[in-house]
Amino acid sequence: NMAELCKMIPLKFENDTLTIVMSDPNNLQAIDDLKNMIGIQNVSVCLASVAKIEAALKRIYTNVKEESINDI
Repeated sequence: NMAELCKMIPLKFENDTLTIVMSDPNNLQAIDDLKNMIGIQNVSVCLASVAKIEAALKRIYTNVKEESINDI
């Protein structure tokens, strides 16, 4: 939900730093919320257009198969 709401996508986690791409890197509240949610101090932000992020989110989340309790 946060990825769609804030238009952000995680790219990599390396050396205790999470690198994300987002449409508004000046949205410090969203970055702070992300840090608090996942318990990390260092976040590096890259810029991308809203259209590209929305397209990537659609690709990422439509390919995820939800498992039912019967599947498990």
